[in-house]
Amino acid sequence: MTGQQRRQPHDAEEAAAFKGMGQAITVIRERRGMSREELAAKCEMTPAELERVECGEADESWGGVRLIAKGLDMPLGALIIEAEDLAPGAGGEAWRQNTREAQGDSATPKPRSDAAQP
Repeated sequence: MTGQQRRQPHDAEEAAAFKGMGQAITVIRERRGMSREELAAKCEMTPAELERVECGEADESWGGVRLIAKGLDMPLGALIIEAEDLAPGAGGEAWRQNTREAQGDSATPKPRSDAAQP
């Protein structure tokens, strides 16, 4: 990861995703009692690079996010869910809405047609 060029967000939704991911990494790292230096070492990053990711200033590669999840000792999917939940503002709401639409709004259970009616 060290030395790679990280890109900046293209729009408000992506900026919120960067912020949400950074907040999720910070919250989980602190919950686990880890320093930024400890996690950075596990992720083959410098503490300064990890700080930029945690602050939502830059994106991390797919492989980097996988290494961060592994360094936090958690499944990648769980990290992404936490990031989505923490994504701020209108961009975060757009991300959550797009996720619900992509899942067919499975977050809102639909009544089964074969369910007993009251």
